[in-house]
Amino acid sequence: DRTVYAWGENSQCQLGDGTKTQRSSPVDIGFPKQYEIASLASDGVGEETHVTTSDGAVMSWGFNNYGQLGDGTKTPSCTPVFTTGSEGTPLPSLTPTPLPTPGPTSEAVM
Repeated sequence: DRTVYAWGENSQCQLGDGTKTQRSSPVDIGFPKQYEIASLASDGVGEETHVTTSDGAVMSWGFNNYGQLGDGTKTPSCTPVFTTGSEGTPLPSLTPTPLPTPGPTSEAVM
């Protein structure tokens, strides 16, 4: 049904549910139903999330102090935003970064 659930640490908006509230159980983040997620990746430390849709667009949410969401700002986003210029433009799939992490800080299920 294209529902995206997330839970865990959320101080940087990394869950994408529109809040900075930590979640101990899965919550529907309200991901736009017209998009099908083809791949999902974290930044490796759990502060932002990036997805590629089946039509090649990239959407991201979470921490953005260096512009890592790719939306042309350095403002965190608690909801999914399009990476500038990616809507309808085919891009390669995303893969998680190889950085070690101390443990999962958030999870997403499609």
